[in-house]
Amino acid sequence: MASSTLGRRLRVPGRLISIDVSAARSGHVKNLIATGSRGQVTLTGWDVRNALGLRSTWFRIASLSLAPRSAPVTYGSAAQLDGLARGVASATLQQRPYGGSWRAVSSVRPASDGSVSPRVAPKISSDYRLFAAGITSTAVRLGVAPQVRLFVAGDRSGFYGRVRPLLRGEIRIQRQAGSGWRTVASAPVRADGTFVSQAYPDAGTYRARIVPASSSGYVAGASPVLRIVG
Repeated sequence: MASSTLGRRLRVPGRLISIDVSAARSGHVKNLIATGSRGQVTLTGWDVRNALGLRSTWFRIASLSLAPRSAPVTYGSAAQLDGLARGVASATLQQRPYGGSWRAVSSVRPASDGSVSPRVAPKISSDYRLFAAGITSTAVRLGVAPQVRLFVAGDRSGFYGRVRPLLRGEIRIQRQAGSGWRTVASAPVRADGTFVSQAYPDAGTYRARIVPASSSGYVAGASPVLRIVG
């Protein structure tokens, strides 16, 4: 059951954040405390049974969730996903690569507070979710950006660099202008993943950026900044 549905049925104020269950030795739930973004509600096991249409008060509630990530991971690097797996002894992390299908990638065991922090190293933008006890969490997307490197020629006659993985397209050489970036040159990515630009590099802060086609399975990527002085 989606957390939004559960919160609505239990009349939780605001967005459902967590649930704590108190059960008797028999396993029957005595009380349940549901915490929302705008307060808490305390319910008896019978209240929950009626609200959810259960057959008895002998139940348990497990919760699975992964926090969305706004920043992509660079190709060839790893990233940490943060989530919760409460009410289960372990969970399976599943991955769906761009254009692929779901597959198990690792088993995760929650800490005492239910937190999980699996590390992943996707080769292409992927969706991730947790699976346990026959249920899955909402999937989150982790974008993968190409690895871009930018260098300046020894005689300062121009720029050169490389892109991994090989993505044919156009590299934009950009110079920092205040809080933004201004494109000063461009160069095609060659068959071996390298690029060369004959633009003369004045003093300043530069980067190389590529925006892959949406069908490639990659998001925009930029090189570390390159500072030229003198």
